[in-house]
Amino acid sequence: MGLSRFERPLARASTVLLPRSIELVPAMPPLVSSALAGAAYHLDRLETEPCALRILKDADAFDPDFALRLSELTGGAIAGDPIPAGGDSLFLRVFEEGLATIGEETKTFEITGQPAWHWWRWDTAANEAAPVGELVPSPANVSFFEVDGRVFAIDEKDDSTASTLIELTAEGARSSA
Repeated sequence: MGLSRFERPLARASTVLLPRSIELVPAMPPLVSSALAGAAYHLDRLETEPCALRILKDADAFDPDFALRLSELTGGAIAGDPIPAGGDSLFLRVFEEGLATIGEETKTFEITGQPAWHWWRWDTAANEAAPVGELVPSPANVSFFEVDGRVFAIDEKDDSTASTLIELTAEGARSSA
């Protein structure tokens, strides 16, 4: 299963793809599938549907009562690549197939590299997700970093010749453009 993981505090945040095994860390935020794993699932190259799992505080195993298909949050669309948004919120990249070009020989990375991925905000406490309307679709490949408690992401254009710095917060997002 292609999962992404980040650890708090955000100053040490990193996105790590964990294909089949996961090091258990107490008090982790949800483990969430990557957009790349979602694209592989979409192309029928991966059997496991993109999902989120969690490990409860003071536990040393996955919570057996929690396994969330990300498509349940997004109305059926594939999603992945969690980015911290403050509080109990995460940003996800959500794929809109109508914006993409997919052929028989399309590679997985070619799907994540197309500007067909919307920004969504997931409130993990309420277990609700919604599109972030102020940001336009872009490739799923996003680098993020934290400065003085604020989370920023570099949103690349589809040809990777230009990028926009955006600030991600629990309330929304602001673009530097």
